[in-house]
Amino acid sequence: MDKAGTADRIIDAAEAIVEEQGVATLTLEQAAKRAGISKGGILYHFPNKEALVAAMIARFTDRFDRAVEQLTVEDSAARGRTTRSYVRATFGHAPGTGPKFDRACGSITAALANNSGNLAVVRGQSARWQRAVEADGSIRCSPRLSDSPSTDSGSARTSISCA
Repeated sequence: MDKAGTADRIIDAAEAIVEEQGVATLTLEQAAKRAGISKGGILYHFPNKEALVAAMIARFTDRFDRAVEQLTVEDSAARGRTTRSYVRATFGHAPGTGPKFDRACGSITAALANNSGNLAVVRGQSARWQRAVEADGSIRCSPRLSDSPSTDSGSARTSISCA
């Protein structure tokens, strides 16, 4: 199997473990065993658990993006197409989303809470989709900085106002 195929097989195995047991229990040893390769083989592709989880998050966001894009192509009404497609993908109305995707989403959210370094990928995706929805012409949204802190660190919270 080629390098990309092996990496995909490892990510598949890790996703299955996370879906069944949660991200906190995921280990490289478990993923290697489930993928049918040695721990050395997994380390060739992912030097640590954080790299594997980052690859899972990247795949997750890519899968959602492709689902929205597929639904957008299938929608014949131009105005609001992106917004409708985004909402439909969010609610599992695309082959790439649905109950299994939702379970993975919960686990990925837990992974994000454990390693805020992975938030950049998800924040980037959110910003891209917000721009796409705004450009769609069906609604207007604008971020506003709130005075109320969002975390214990006291950083300001960003809220979205839509009309």
